[in-house]
Amino acid sequence: MDIIDLKTNDRSDDLINELVSVWEKSVSASHFFLTEKDITEIREQVAPAFKMIPVLLVAIDDDKVIGFAGIYENKLEMLFIDSAYFGQGMGYKLINYCFEQYNIQFVDVNEQNPRAFKFYQRQGFSVIERSPLDSDGRPFPILHMQKK
Repeated sequence: MDIIDLKTNDRSDDLINELVSVWEKSVSASHFFLTEKDITEIREQVAPAFKMIPVLLVAIDDDKVIGFAGIYENKLEMLFIDSAYFGQGMGYKLINYCFEQYNIQFVDVNEQNPRAFKFYQRQGFSVIERSPLDSDGRPFPILHMQKK
């Protein structure tokens, strides 16, 4: 797996579409608390986020986009792996790159996504605060975590 740090001017519409597809596969296989309607509504925000996030890391395996991470300052804003690659260590490789290259210290995780919560705990994060709603006011509690 290779990790590419894409500058904002290197983010083509085709690549953004690939990233949205990875996001959707990942969310459908892990965010069981979301309805199809929720996923459709949230999807509308995903492509613009890819264009705006200052640091966008794309994981590629055999010329195929298999995951990505987005960082703002020292916070991991997004990390998603194509569900076909779950359990193969790709998330660990990507987050370790984030630690080494960007010294991330914070991450938010959906409380209703225990797999992701445990993943971040194993990476040394612990909960510092809980919000009952997500950043868009939806009833999906968020756990704010900081690296120990």
